[in-house]
Amino acid sequence: MEVPKYIPAKKSFVGWAVVCLCGMAVFIVLAVYPFRMREEDTTEFTATVTEVVFYSESCSVGVQEFSFTLTVKNTAVVDRDAMERLRAGDVIYFRLPQNEIFFFLESGYTGGVEVYALRTEETPIVTLESYHRADTLMIQLKAAVAFIAAALAAVAVVLLVIYCRRKKRDALLAEQIGRQDRLVQ
Repeated sequence: MEVPKYIPAKKSFVGWAVVCLCGMAVFIVLAVYPFRMREEDTTEFTATVTEVVFYSESCSVGVQEFSFTLTVKNTAVVDRDAMERLRAGDVIYFRLPQNEIFFFLESGYTGGVEVYALRTEETPIVTLESYHRADTLMIQLKAAVAFIAAALAAVAVVLLVIYCRRKKRDALLAEQIGRQDRLVQ
């Protein structure tokens, strides 16, 4: 009796592995592709500053007219001096995405809201461009991590396929050797 040299993997297993790998590729593309907010996609609001709190990576600006606070990424600030000069009573202008306005205004949300642009009457503090530049750096970092995770997952799938094929081949070989031994006796 001849021992088989190649045992094909089940098509469903290989098919699911391909679907998983394609799905990972789609998620990587989505993570890398930055969404660019335009001025037309935002609405500008006016508010009066109640307090400004500086943190290591961001700044929180309390405003009198709204229940939420404004969160400003330090990496998006174009004029740090203007940000540090903000005081209670100053009038500011900020932009929020139009698709999020209802949630923030009508729901009574009290947390921090990330602003896409912030300015005083005289000075821009965060522009849409600076926001996107800061956001792109973060997206690239997340994409690098996602790519490494996807590559490791792909390697794991390949190793799992190889392991399963060898395990099945070894089982078939052991079964055939057992049959041959029984025939000889």
